[in-house]
Amino acid sequence: MFMGRIRLVCCDLDGTLLNDDKSIGEENILWIKKLREEKEVPFVIVSGRYYPSVKRIADRISTTGPLSCVNGALLYDEEGNEIKSHTLPFEVAEYIYSLSTQYKVEMLAVKGKDWLLKSREGYLFKEKKPIYITDGTLVSFKDALSSIPVNKLLFMAEEREELNKLENEIRSKVGEGVSYYTGSDFLEIMPAGTNKGQAIQDLSKLLRIPMSEIMVIGDDINDIEMLEEAGTSVVMENADQRIKALGDYITLKNNDNGVAHAIKHFWNEISSI
Repeated sequence: MFMGRIRLVCCDLDGTLLNDDKSIGEENILWIKKLREEKEVPFVIVSGRYYPSVKRIADRISTTGPLSCVNGALLYDEEGNEIKSHTLPFEVAEYIYSLSTQYKVEMLAVKGKDWLLKSREGYLFKEKKPIYITDGTLVSFKDALSSIPVNKLLFMAEEREELNKLENEIRSKVGEGVSYYTGSDFLEIMPAGTNKGQAIQDLSKLLRIPMSEIMVIGDDINDIEMLEEAGTSVVMENADQRIKALGDYITLKNNDNGVAHAIKHFWNEISSI
């Protein structure tokens, strides 16, 4: 519940700051600018995306400061230096990859600012622009995962059933030894305890701002932990009802500049002093 003043605003991207077409509303950009210039309060992106993707959006809204990426697995300062990295143990990454080879799935891994992939051919997100035609480093996962620390394993498949089978096997054999995030056509495996709640704890320590003075804005299941732990929790109108139950305030939809509306709603409570 709301505990007092707000000295930091942390915001999700997809379904929150970004419209459905991945554009950013001009009103959102205006109020993020006002937040920085008039209140001197940081606006920090906390996203499941990796650094290059998050940085491009940060540049579009002209925000400065740290960036939290890969659902809390990576934290960067405003110059792009890695200041916090949570990685999967080698033996866990190797074991999960070995399990995945039984299923019709493709895998990529995130290592810091880079994608690791075994081939530039293979599964591409349905009805989306291919994400790794030119980006990423080619590796042999069988060999690489024993020596390269990775922050996330990302599995994709043409059929959701294949991902469900893989997830069920990982859960039965690895259990809570890792963190999970599932979408309509992907499965993400991250280090145990890695989530956006831990992400804002890292930001709290870095910026020396108590959790009670952090406002977060989100819409999806990977936002649950930060919505539960922040002093002020804002949920988008387009979120699922289960997520809305975690909000101190329900703002407008992402396509209706809901982030700007939330900042305006709490404007009097926002202060750097």
